[in-house]
Order: sequence, then C-alpha cells, then structure tokens
Amino acid sequence: MIEAPALAIGTLIHTFLAVYYIRMIEPNYPLDPETIYEVARRFANPELVDEAWRVFNAYRLYYKIEVIQPLAVEYDLKDPRTGESCRFDLIAFFPETIGDRRSGTYVLEHKSTSRFDADTLEGWVNDGEVIGQVDLWKRLGLDLRFGPLRGVIVNLLGKHKDPQFHRTIVAPESWQIEAHRSDLRKWGGLIQLAVSTNSFPRARNGCIGRYGRCDYWEHCAGEGVDEGGGP
Repeated sequence: MIEAPALAIGTLIHTFLAVYYIRMIEPNYPLDPETIYEVARRFANPELVDEAWRVFNAYRLYYKIEVIQPLAVEYDLKDPRTGESCRFDLIAFFPETIGDRRSGTYVLEHKSTSRFDADTLEGWVNDGEVIGQVDLWKRLGLDLRFGPLRGVIVNLLGKHKDPQFHRTIVAPESWQIEAHRSDLRKWGGLIQLAVSTNSFPRARNGCIGRYGRCDYWEHCAGEGVDEGGGP
C-alpha cells in the first residue's frame, strides 16, 4: 500500500522533532535533523521531504527561545496486566509557568494538520488516545520517574502557506479516566463475545478514514459475503 502524502509528511515531521529533542537530552547524539533531511531526500519523495522540513524549520524557529527540559523521546509504555500500550512522542519538564500552562511535567503529542478549525484546536478533551495516555501514566506510576503529570499538550503543527502552531493542554479529571477504563472493559467484553461466536459486525462508519479505505473494504463491500463477516 502506498503511503498517503499527508501521512508521509506527518511521519517525517515526527522524525525531525524526535531527533531535535533527543539532541537536547544527548548533545553528542550521532544524528541531527539536517542529516535526516539529507538522507530522506535521497530515498523518499523529495517534495514531501521538503514540505516536512519547511514545517519543522518554522516550528524550530517559533519555539527557539522556549525554556524546556526534554526527559524522554518516543517513550513506549505497556501495562503487562492488560496489554494496553501507548507511545509518548515527548515527555518534558517546563520550569516556568506561562499562561494556563503551569510549571511541571507534560506529555507532548505532535500532530501535523492542514486545518486550524475549532474541532482541531480544542476538540482533544474527549480524545480516547489522550485520556488513555494519562490513565496508563497514573496506573503504571510514572510519577516516580518523571514527576507528577500536569497533563497532555497536543502540539499542533499547521501545514499552512505560513506555518502556524498551537498547543492545547488536556488534563482529564479522575471521573473521565474512570469512565474511559469502564468503556475499555465494555469494548473488551464485546470483542470477546464476537470472537466466541465468530460473528464480527461491520463498522461502516470506519470504511473510509482520513487515509483512505479500510484494508477490509473489498471484503465488506463484495457480494456473497456472509452476514456478520466484516471486521
């Protein structure tokens, strides 16, 4: 499957950001964003690489004087009891309070986007990925390693003609985290029921997403498929 241009650009931006922040933790890290850029141009679509580089460079300049202490980059986390997992793009400590961002430790989730509408900017308070990250952090006691978590900062990088940037702070309440856990338990039960009965109802609201058709498109859309045979 050919990767969609938007997804490819987002992946490249994430890579540039990862190396950029890793070098703040390890100044002698053997790679830098410039090296990644040159290598990527030789092996990937140069136009997509240049677009990702344009947005990343604008981001680097925009936050050039930011006071930040990166603690971990691309940090994987998994609950051995449930198998639930996530990856934190960046864990960082901000020593200064600026506006509604109090000093303390945050998870930053990098998101590249072409839109800066209200949903994109502020619609993260009910996002399962974000709430799940806070849940796993608290459940597995990462406070002991990185300090109390203030919240998740959704770090938006806008791919506009003149790149724009926005950060939304999400700090779920305890009731939201517990509701999220309850929802996961219920979905887990439904999945077990589907497996035990070998009946998998089609989720047609997910047939076409932002990156194109679901991998099971032909299976569900084809004639003669047994009822309940979709993913």
